[in-house]
This record gives sequence, C-alpha cells and structure tokens, in this order.
Amino acid sequence: MINRNEILKMDGIEYRVVQIFGDTAHLIQMNGQSVELIKCLASGLSKGVRAGRITVELDEWADVEIRPVSDELVKKAEADYKLIELIVENPLLYTDGGRKRLVSAVSRGDAQLERRINLILGTYWRRGQVLQSLVPAYGGATGPVSRGRKRGRRAADGNDPGVDLSPEVLDAMNEGCRRYLMGEGKLPLRKAYEAFVEDYRNGRLVEKRADVVESNESPFNECGKTSEVNEEMNESRGQEEIAVPTFNQFYYFYRSRYGSLKKRNE
Repeated sequence: MINRNEILKMDGIEYRVVQIFGDTAHLIQMNGQSVELIKCLASGLSKGVRAGRITVELDEWADVEIRPVSDELVKKAEADYKLIELIVENPLLYTDGGRKRLVSAVSRGDAQLERRINLILGTYWRRGQVLQSLVPAYGGATGPVSRGRKRGRRAADGNDPGVDLSPEVLDAMNEGCRRYLMGEGKLPLRKAYEAFVEDYRNGRLVEKRADVVESNESPFNECGKTSEVNEEMNESRGQEEIAVPTFNQFYYFYRSRYGSLKKRNE
C-alpha cells in the first residue's frame, strides 16, 4: 500500500504522493514547476510497486524539519505558509478545478499574487508538505546535497557512498524499521541501525523478506525474485565485509516512509 508523501518513480519520472482519499491518489511531478495534481488509482500504484514497475524512492527532503536554519528564514517560511494555509487545509483543493478556484479566491484577482501562491504550493508539495519545506534554499538552509539515486547526505558518512537502493535493499530497510523502530521494542536510532546492520550482513532480514513475499505483503518486489535474493545473501554470509546501507540511508528511509522522528536519546 502506498503512503502519503512517498516518492514514486514511474517510467523514469518521480512523483510525490500529495494526498490519498479512498482509492484515489493525488500526485505531483517532482521536476518542473507545474502545480497540476495528477489523479491515479491508489490500488493500481500499489500493484505497480509490488510488481516492480514502480519503485519507492528515498526522499531527499525527508530531513527538512531538522535542518539548521535561522529564525529569520523560519519567519519567511511562516509568512509564505499563511498565504496557502486556507488552500491546503480545504478538501475542495482535490476536486476538479478546486485549486484554481481556491487560489483565485485568496489572490482576489491579483495576477502576481496568484503566481506566487502557485509557486509556494508547488514548493510545499514537492518538499514534503511541512512548514520547513518553505524555507528558502539559501543562507544556511541546506538544500538537497545531490540529485539522482538517493543515498542520503554523504557528507555525514565521510567517503562512504552507501549502496545502490535496489528493491531488495529497500525491502530489507523496511523490515529493519519495522523490527527495531516500531512497536513496544523500539530502540534508539543508532542502536536500531547497528542491529539492522548485523541482521543485514547475516541475511536475517532477507529470510524475513521471503516470508513476507510469499504472503504478498512485500511492497518492493515480485515473488519470483525471492529465491535469487536468498542465494545472493547466502553467498555473502561467509564474507567478513559486505556493502551495507549507511546510517543516513537507513535514517532517510525511516524518515520518508514512517514520518517524523519523535524526541529520543540517540
């Protein structure tokens, strides 16, 4: 099942899931400046993810709420949010022609203000739909470190570029998050990552993944690939070191898929 705010990649193009109502998902294309929302069947998107035709990408804006910014820039973001607050909180936004009517009502015929509101809306949707997503990407507000394959913010992990985010790796991180960061037995983030790495290197997450695939619950891969993945992991168990996702890759996955981290001791 797809989730609100996830980044989906279809035919080489990335989209953010802005909102889901029933079986209708509203998407916005990540590249460009268009603010037209695209309607899709949520069930169809979920089926595409399971079949591997659609991939869930890591969100380069997942940590925007914890990026260090000045009070002045936060105030600018708050001023911009006030312009769109009545729009994004109105369910009419997701009806046919709803955005145009709401923007027109707020701008009151001011063409320049209308363009500005649309620009703010596009930025708000593409960067994760939180107040901090409207912080200007300058003057200490760190924008995305890199485009392309989402590997986390490399600077925090030294020279380690991480691993390619294949469906198998995403699936393993998803199981690691469920196992160590959710429920009554959740661990502090660093300890959860260490436990995840140990399980990943020993193939225990992949074994769990096989069970999930057999029950058709895995959101990232097709059933036919399970045996191949297990064989690859079994070959790796005898090695002293295998490539594992970096801490930031693990954190960004958790942050983008399951939402904001609560205050906890790391």
